[in-house]
Amino acid sequence: MPNIPRVLQAILAIGLGVAVINLSYAQTGGKVQVPEIQISPSGEAIKSAMRLLEATGQVQQMREEMQSALKFQIAVKEGADQKVLKEMEAVMSKEENIAKLHLIMAEAIASHFSIEDSNQLADFFESPLGKRFIEKQTLIANKAAEAARTWGRMLGEQATERLKSR
Repeated sequence: MPNIPRVLQAILAIGLGVAVINLSYAQTGGKVQVPEIQISPSGEAIKSAMRLLEATGQVQQMREEMQSALKFQIAVKEGADQKVLKEMEAVMSKEENIAKLHLIMAEAIASHFSIEDSNQLADFFESPLGKRFIEKQTLIANKAAEAARTWGRMLGEQATERLKSR
């Protein structure tokens, strides 16, 4: 079962990217000027963060969710929009672009965790317990979401009762 919040994040990211490109296109009289991302990997922190990403499977998961979101968008769009989305799907599948995503994600991790922290987290996620945690994460999230829905219904019922008693 897909991790819904991450799928929504991917859809929002794609939508935001398209919106930025459209805005840039409109503001430049038809010339798209998308700034190039400057990525400069810096040593041990990036290496450690990449190890953590590999241990958690986050790059592959993000890739699959983005592809899923694009496939959904392609299915509901027509004409030129569909062609753009299909081209985005092809470009996104290139290994060099996946490597860039990996690096971007590693830089994000490296900006929040020390090398030691990243290594300790990777050690955990590479351990049998860490692997089991990753395997169960979706089940746990689904169970928590169901509990939150139940809780929300309960609060709704309480609020309705309070309003009726006034």
